[in-house]
Amino acid sequence: MMIGFTRDYCLPCQVMKPWLAELRREHARAVDVVVVNLDRKKNQRFRSLAGSGTVPTQVFVGSSGRVEERQAGLLTREQMTATFRKLGWIR
Repeated sequence: MMIGFTRDYCLPCQVMKPWLAELRREHARAVDVVVVNLDRKKNQRFRSLAGSGTVPTQVFVGSSGRVEERQAGLLTREQMTATFRKLGWIR
């Protein structure tokens, strides 16, 4: 599972939003792509998983529930796909 942490005011987050939606559709059978907006009150409990609070942050969680990788900052769709490959989630 990849969790993308965002905020409403974050321009890079807005840039990444369509890429995350594309990844969700393209890899639906292999990878769960979830977006968590930290500005929503109900999502505050996930702040510690996001790490330092820098957004956007992408957390890659393996099937064991262990965080396998964490990347902060603007990532392109291609960079996120490369991480899926590196982790063995897709070919």
